[in-house]
Order: sequence, then C-alpha cells, then structure tokens
Amino acid sequence: YQRRVRGDVIQSWESLEFMIYFTQTASNVLFCYWGQEMMQIQNGPYNFELFTRVLQWGAMSPVYTNYGNNWDDDNIWQLSEPWRSSIQKALSLRNQMIIYRYTLSWIAWQTGVGILRPMYYDWPWEVDSYNTSEQYMMGPSVLVAPAYTPMSNNISTRAVWFPSQVAKEQSEQWYNIRDAREKYIGSNTCLLYTSDAADEED
Repeated sequence: YQRRVRGDVIQSWESLEFMIYFTQTASNVLFCYWGQEMMQIQNGPYNFELFTRVLQWGAMSPVYTNYGNNWDDDNIWQLSEPWRSSIQKALSLRNQMIIYRYTLSWIAWQTGVGILRPMYYDWPWEVDSYNTSEQYMMGPSVLVAPAYTPMSNNISTRAVWFPSQVAKEQSEQWYNIRDAREKYIGSNTCLLYTSDAADEED
C-alpha cells in the first residue's frame, strides 16, 4: 500500500482540523498509511499548545513523523511542562497499542480497509456519521476525537458523537481508553479536554 507524508504544513488550528479530516479520508482512495509533517511553526512564533495537539493527534495516526528543523524549537525532551508530559503520554499510548496497530495493518493488507476510517464506514445508515469529520475510528474498536481548538481557562471543548453499537451487537457503552471507569452512551456529548486528554463529559 502507498505510504505518503505530506510536505511542509503551515501549522495553525485550522490546518490541524483539516489534517484530521484529510488523513482519515485517505482510506477512501486506498492510502492506508498517510502521514502529516508534525512540527513547530517554522521560524516562530512558537505555539506549544498547538504543537502538543498536533503530536497528540499524530500519535493516533497511521504514520508518526515528528519532523523538525535545526532552527525550530520542536525537540520534545526540551519542552516545558505541561507540554512535554502531555506529548509523552500520547506517545506512550501509541506504543501500548502496537499489537492493535499491527493487527490493523494485517486487516488492511487482507481487506484493503484503511487503519483510520471515517465514521460512515461503520455506521453508514446514521446521518451523524457524515457530519463528524473531526473524529474517526482507528480500526473497528477505537474512536478517536482529537482536540483541535485552543484552550480557554485550561480547557478545550468539543462535541463528540458516540454512535449506538446495538446494530453491531456490541456493548452500548464506550469506554475511555485511559480510564475505563469513564463510560459514554451512544449520543452527542460535549467533552472537556485538558492538556493531556478528554477528562469529562457534559
């Protein structure tokens, strides 16, 4: 399968939102391994919150490329807190999922279905699945809804659609991958994001 990484990306909140949409829909044209350049704004001014969100989303992408330039401040180990720890947690989660991601690569090889899938792959009969371009499925079991807006008072808010799984004969509940005590029932939910991850529902 094709593997491709886009060229220089002008980093902004708008470009992050588009990358989330673009990367998942690459599966529609059999680009199962599409990656984006994840880097700081070239030559500044640096936005460490944006950089963190880009890398958090990148950790849940098929191809992770932490691309840097000698003149840009994008060495993860040199970042201040809370950004360094937030990125480390995202990359640790990526590594913890290596067996799942390996399995998805095998499924892609067997079926041609990409690792990332727009929501309408699994719920084509649901109208909401066509109106949720900022979230996607990683394989059949993991729903990914990255934060793509700046925080206000240390919180970023976004809507997430948790589809009903009754038709798929699975549990009606969705579980937070970081804390299984947090459960979501099929509906539109407002999630509150700290610098680390989605922490609450409203």
